[in-house]
Amino acid sequence: MPIETAERLLTGHEVGKIIGRHPQTVRIYARTGKLKSVKVGPHYRFKRAFVDEFLADNETPSPELAAKPSRNPRYAGK
Repeated sequence: MPIETAERLLTGHEVGKIIGRHPQTVRIYARTGKLKSVKVGPHYRFKRAFVDEFLADNETPSPELAAKPSRNPRYAGK
């Protein structure tokens, strides 16, 4: 019988650092189902695969690729 190694679960603080959000926002995402999680007692824990899936589904363009805000033509050239 093969021995399974337990996958390390991430905390809300760790996930927050990965996705660039506050840990409380991560908990809200978990509670509302926006981010898959595992409930361990009163705590939410996250598999890395859940975080990667969340990032893929909520991908935002990098700052270099984001459109530059248009300047008001009234102030162009000043």
